[in-house]
Amino acid sequence: MTALLLVVGTAACGDDGGTADDGGPPALEGITRASPISVADIEITEVAPDAPDRPFRFRAPDGELLFVYFGYTSCPDVCPLTLSDLRAALEELDPADASRLSVAFVTVDPERDTAEVLVPYLGHFFDRIHALRTEDAAVLQEVEDAFGASSTITPKDDGTYDVSHSAISYLVDSDGEVVVEWPYGVSSDAMAHDLRILTDRLTEEQTT
Repeated sequence: MTALLLVVGTAACGDDGGTADDGGPPALEGITRASPISVADIEITEVAPDAPDRPFRFRAPDGELLFVYFGYTSCPDVCPLTLSDLRAALEELDPADASRLSVAFVTVDPERDTAEVLVPYLGHFFDRIHALRTEDAAVLQEVEDAFGASSTITPKDDGTYDVSHSAISYLVDSDGEVVVEWPYGVSSDAMAHDLRILTDRLTEEQTT
């Protein structure tokens, strides 16, 4: 049986919600950067059991958001807990707002995570999914580097291997910019809080 090791990404969260200190719009709970990470030109393969592979770039459709996570389906706790928290957060939102989010899951264990494994796994949590996979270690490294994510495969003497990975979640907009990062352990309520703010902003942008 393969042992599974996890490296949990940690970072300080932002404000605890409500109105920003300067009396401006509500503050996000997650991590924001003065200069957002741009992942617009980063490409990987999207897979499906019943369709040809196709290139995927990390940009949400106009007026929507893209949740990006690096993990693997055999992960015993961190990955399913994070995805479950996001699902719970979406259930807190107005259905119209929840429908503006899609989920992109980048497997760091492509040997086991084939399309036939990835798609049903993600479909257990969400309707709008992108199962992303590459067997090219250099491509995976490039994608991870763009987000500041990381993973490691460590072979064992018995022929199995250990998997470790960072555990930060990313929300990407239609320009391919990371608008907020959630460290592992952020609550579903905090996710819902941020998603409400961000979907409200999208609505305002579309009406101005």
